[in-house]
Parts: sequence; C-alpha cells; structure tokens
Amino acid sequence: MDLHSGAKIEFRNDTTEISIGRSPQSTIPIRDPNVSSRHLRIFRDDFSFAMIDSSVNGTFVNGVPLMKNEPRRMQSGDEFSLVQNSYKSSDKARHVFMFVEPPPTAAAIGQDHLDSVLTHYHLGRCIGKGNFSEVHIGVHRDSGDRVAVKVVDTLKTEQFSKKSKSVTLNIDSEMQVLRSLDHPNIIRFYGMYRSPTSVHLILEFADGGDLLNRILEQGCYNEKEGRIVFSQICAGVAYLHSRDICHRDLKPDNVLLTADGVAKISDFGLARHASQSENNFRTYCGTPHYFAPEMFKLQKQQVDGYGKAVDVWSLGVILYIIVSGKPPFDDENLGEQVVNGIFEFDGPEFESVTESAKDLISRLMTVDPKLRLTAQEALNHPWLAPCKQNLPGVPSGTTPGCDIVMMD
Repeated sequence: MDLHSGAKIEFRNDTTEISIGRSPQSTIPIRDPNVSSRHLRIFRDDFSFAMIDSSVNGTFVNGVPLMKNEPRRMQSGDEFSLVQNSYKSSDKARHVFMFVEPPPTAAAIGQDHLDSVLTHYHLGRCIGKGNFSEVHIGVHRDSGDRVAVKVVDTLKTEQFSKKSKSVTLNIDSEMQVLRSLDHPNIIRFYGMYRSPTSVHLILEFADGGDLLNRILEQGCYNEKEGRIVFSQICAGVAYLHSRDICHRDLKPDNVLLTADGVAKISDFGLARHASQSENNFRTYCGTPHYFAPEMFKLQKQQVDGYGKAVDVWSLGVILYIIVSGKPPFDDENLGEQVVNGIFEFDGPEFESVTESAKDLISRLMTVDPKLRLTAQEALNHPWLAPCKQNLPGVPSGTTPGCDIVMMD
C-alpha cells in the first residue's frame, strides 16, 4: 500500500506480473510527474519474484538505487520507494512499498507458536537499536497497517538486572505504562507478543524519524516551528505527570516525528508511576546530558530521591537544543555544570533567539526543583501562548499500511 494514495495489490497464484507507474494502465497508477509512465515492473517465475526499474528518476531498494533495466530478485521485507530514498528521512519519500511473503504455516513454526508475532506481522528493516532491544518496521499481514515492533531481548535484560544494584529493567512495567496512555503526542501501544527469549511490543509507527536526526540533518528549528514541536512535547509530558508517571529518559532521540512533523514521546523503558511522595524515585538512570541536578546529587548521596521535576529539566535541555542546534553542557565536568546550572546563551546560535524563549529555558532549567516550572506551567508560558489553543492536536493523515502483500 502506498502511504499517500493507499494503492494496494495482492499477489495470488494467478498473478504473474504487476506494474507501477504514471500510466493509467499500470496495475498501481500513481499521479506524480516525477514518476515515470512505466516506472517499475514486478514479475514472478516458478521460484521467486523480481523487479525491473525502467524509470528516469529511479527506484530505491532498502536504501540502495536499483540498477536500471537489470532484474533484481526480491526478498521478504524488501522496502522499495520511487524517486526518493525512504531510508533518508530528509527525502520524505511519498511512494514507499514493502514486499511481504505469506504468513508461516503451523508446520513451519510449530503448533505452540501459532500466535507468535510472525503469524500476524511481517518484520521489515531495523529502524533503531538499543542495548537490549531493536525496533523494526512491522506490517500487519491482514490489514497492511504499518507499525513499529520493539523486540526486547529478555535474556539480556534479566542478566543486566541481576548484575545492576540500582537499575531494574522490567518489560512488564513498560507495557503497563504504555497501556494506560492515550494522548496524541505519545506513541500508542497496540499489543504484545511474548516468547521464551524475547518480547515484541507493537507500537505506533512514526515515519518522520526522531527529533535528534531532524536537527542533525536540517539544523535547529526557527522559533515559529520550534515553538510548535516543543509545545507538543511539553503537552505529552504534562499529560504523563497528570497521571503521576515520570518518563526519566526524555531526550531528542526519544521524541519521534510523523511525516507532518508532529512530535510523539517514545521509549518508556525507564518510566515509572510516582507515589504521593514528591521525591520517591531513588534509581540513578537515564542519559547524563539530560540529567537534572538532583540526579547527580543522588549519585553522591546528597539527596534522598527525586520526582517528576527531572523530566522538566530535560525539557529545558531539549528546548535549548531545538532553538540552537547544540547542547547546553560540555562533556568535561558535566555534573558540576549541571548541579550549578552553568549554561549560557552566547554565540551566534542565540543571536536570533528571543528573550522569551531564553526565559522559558531558564525557568525549566532551574537548579532547585521546587522553583522549577511544572510541565503544565510551561505550557502557560508566554512563549508558548500562540500554540495553547491547538493543544492537544494532531493533523489527520492516512492509515499506514504495507504496500505489496504476497498471498497464497
């Protein structure tokens, strides 16, 4: 299924060839002047499927340009796009397809695993990696909907939790948190499949990459656009805090973007429910460059714990990066800089940044958590006033789906 036109074709036993192009006679006609009249042909023989590109502007398969007029054998999971490279988020490819083989039979996977993730989803390319997990594009075999499938290695998480005295990685905690959430600026949770060695979390797929890569590839946001994306992140955090949930690992890498640029908070592996006590967390965890002062103080046993305010400090660091394209702290003596709130608005990056934006950053990155703004208070700051009436909100879009499903 084409993500924009919704075009879909099913390969059945009597289907030998399909064509994709601008011509109305194509099996999948695409009205785009950049697409050739006879752009791509996919055919089958007795053993396999192959594709031939005959276009002017090219076809990309798994991020690699397809050689013109040379057949290429197709494998299950191949992702191909017309004109633009779907592996580059900056290209914003519009015509993206995936080749999916039939679901495995009971004989192939065993009767005990008939309800495994592979019976319902085809797993495509890996789009993200962590220490204990990988995230793949997934395609629902029946509906063609595209999702993100987070594959967690439970053996690794159990081994780490046994060795670590302070951090316990509990995939059930992440699932419970995700299941309780429903907000347009938070990645949605659809379900879970468990095996003896792994857990597969089925999540909403955001096809615009993450905020960090967006800034690295295109530079910092101007204030008009930055205000919009930050207000969405802030709205998501305010929602979490209203439900007494602390994320504990907010950073640009964990903010995903849709093709329309809507921000969605992701990765709730360290998220936990807070109790009535303001400083009930005592686990040293997260990403140091986004740590609040109280996290470093906890490491040195200078405080008994911390609360949801650590997320607000991280919001300040994120906003600093959004408007400047650089982090507020250096690697050297990081803890000392953070604990003392030593950061500056100097340099050419801040010449065009308004005082109102700087004021919000300073209020978010206040050393004393009792004086720090809350996420809800941040939404009421004058710098975010132009966005307030549009929150929460997300522009309408197409239903994601796979593009070519091979059927028996």
